[in-house]
Amino acid sequence: MGGIGVSNNTETNEDGHYAVTNLESGDYTFIYEKEGYQRKISDASLGESEGLDLGVTILETSGKVHGRVVDDEGNPMESVKLKIRGKKTMVQKTTTSNDGGYFECEGLGTDTYVITARKSGYKSGRQTIRLEDGGKEEIEVRIRK
Repeated sequence: MGGIGVSNNTETNEDGHYAVTNLESGDYTFIYEKEGYQRKISDASLGESEGLDLGVTILETSGKVHGRVVDDEGNPMESVKLKIRGKKTMVQKTTTSNDGGYFECEGLGTDTYVITARKSGYKSGRQTIRLEDGGKEEIEVRIRK
């Protein structure tokens, strides 16, 4: 949350309520974060001598896609670059497979994702998955010579 060069942090109580006091009038950005949940950002304007109720903010649990990249014979492929792109949200993340061909990408919200795997000397592999709120999907992506 902040104005020009102003930043303030607060935490919710056990009921999920919070209050921020002594704010000057102006435009503010509120950033809601909690581990295991999608980050949410909202903007609000505060006039002079007025309070502001931002209502209820619902955070989606964080989704994850993970799995292995393999070649035509099922051998694990290391150092493969994977791009994970949300069709609706246009979220774009990247990761790289390890020496066992394993990869993972966390922090994904509800969307349909296209996962593209690329490595020099190989044809790209591609998978499409659907993640719901907090969903986890294990996949195998195959790349070919």
